[in-house]
Amino acid sequence: MACGKGAGYDYIEFLKIHWKVGTMKSFLAVFVSAVLTAAAFGQSNAASNEKFKAAATEFKEQHYADAQRDFEKANKELGGHCVECLLQAATAALESGHEDGGWKLLDKAVATAATPGDRFRALTGRAALLYRFPSTPKVLAEEEKSARQALELRPDDMPAHFGHALALLRQERDAEGVAEMKLVAAHLEDGPDKKNVEAFIADPRRARLTFAPDFTAALSEGKTVKLADFKGKVLLIDFWATWCPPCRESVPELKELHKKYGDRLAVMSVSADESQKQWSDYILKHDMSWQQSWDKGNKASVLNAFGVHLFPTYVLIDAEGIVRARIDGLNTQETLGHRMKPALEKLLQ
Repeated sequence: MACGKGAGYDYIEFLKIHWKVGTMKSFLAVFVSAVLTAAAFGQSNAASNEKFKAAATEFKEQHYADAQRDFEKANKELGGHCVECLLQAATAALESGHEDGGWKLLDKAVATAATPGDRFRALTGRAALLYRFPSTPKVLAEEEKSARQALELRPDDMPAHFGHALALLRQERDAEGVAEMKLVAAHLEDGPDKKNVEAFIADPRRARLTFAPDFTAALSEGKTVKLADFKGKVLLIDFWATWCPPCRESVPELKELHKKYGDRLAVMSVSADESQKQWSDYILKHDMSWQQSWDKGNKASVLNAFGVHLFPTYVLIDAEGIVRARIDGLNTQETLGHRMKPALEKLLQ
């Protein structure tokens, strides 16, 4: 059971959220946009095709089976060589839980690409989407293969170098991956993108583990906290809202966890409420004595940093800033404490 936010998001935003690389959102936006926006708008006939437009609407409305069907129909109408149609169809298949179907569509996108440019987009798109599969040796090898073949087509393309470096790091080929990341960093001007690439160089585990994004949150008592303030501590973030019944139902469980673990576990709730007064009145009335933040009062949204679209969402972060557990939505058959128990016991033993 969960409360939703919004009616869905586009293909590029979807990939940015699901690429689990912590603070790399801005550079990933460059990489994913270079790979996939080119496919979407480089093939202008796809963007203007009625079946394609219908499928895009169905995807945003989360009717994934219908979207997959219509993306595939659009591909047929456009001659069977529409890279973007097939990449979108593969994404819809994955959202429906059909990994085999998604894999076949990715292979088809590469096999039917009509030009070197189309093949480049198909290969980079395939590498990007394989990131969503379980990290088995086969998946990692295919991801690296696609990224490498794309790079062979465009050896001077820095986003392609980034994709290949990421694939190498995910295979724990850290020396090769770091060398390629350094090449990417050398071509970036000083700024957030370069800093984020350098984070991979400093700690290659960022390609294999989910690091929490940097954030700054204003608290109800007037202080501010940022991710670095929790270094060396275990942190549980509760994303919630007063208008969300499952969120309200979980408050007693959060109280129990806060009481049970005391100073060993930092707890922070981040509210999606529109009304500051409604939020502040609720936390006072229900004695929510742990750290509280109203997201509308934050300079940069903590909700957006974590890609939260369902409420409640719980994120458990270890002492190094690595996300060790994430729960989207409340399970009425199983308590929050029980669902978090294995991860909590492991981190707090």
